[in-house]
Amino acid sequence: MINQSEITLGQTKLFDTTFIIHRQIDFQRIIIHLTKNILNMTGSIEIIEPEPIQEDVSSYICMWTKNIDSRKGVISLFNTNIKLLERIVKEKLNKVLILEDDAELLFHEMELDQDCWIHFLNIRTWKNRYISTLANYYPKWETTLLLLNKLKEYIKLKKNRHRAWDLELDYMKNKFKLPFKYTNYFNHPDNISLLGNNKYNKQS
Repeated sequence: MINQSEITLGQTKLFDTTFIIHRQIDFQRIIIHLTKNILNMTGSIEIIEPEPIQEDVSSYICMWTKNIDSRKGVISLFNTNIKLLERIVKEKLNKVLILEDDAELLFHEMELDQDCWIHFLNIRTWKNRYISTLANYYPKWETTLLLLNKLKEYIKLKKNRHRAWDLELDYMKNKFKLPFKYTNYFNHPDNISLLGNNKYNKQS
């Protein structure tokens, strides 16, 4: 099970549901952040705390790190996103935003693609690849189901190889020619990823 705290808000607006992936234990900071950024843009908000990885990951092949704690972080975030996609499908949720807890809103008005499988609302580039887990929009549960099935098919091909969630999506998109959309509506406060070596990608 995903650990979670729920905040129920008023009427649904731009997003029906927002999941905030919370990786620091500072709930008060999250509330202040939400009030400033998206409180008036969404229906309900749930704070999702990724489950720690207890298993031995030393035999796993991670594409960008040999550090065990970093590997566990990559796998934990990946698993958290998969569980959220499964929940979107199970509960038939539409207009879902999955947001990392340090995202900052750039624009209150957004043109969201309702036909793509994922609309990435923050763009970063690394070696000519589009990468970001900061803010991802899933317009329809039916297309999320297509994405989830394709992900499970793709994971079987990789065996024990692991990439970060955003890199994995980009590799999969290129392999299967998937309908993804990219627009900058959110920003990281430092404009640099806090994952990896703190400098491996910059916002486009």
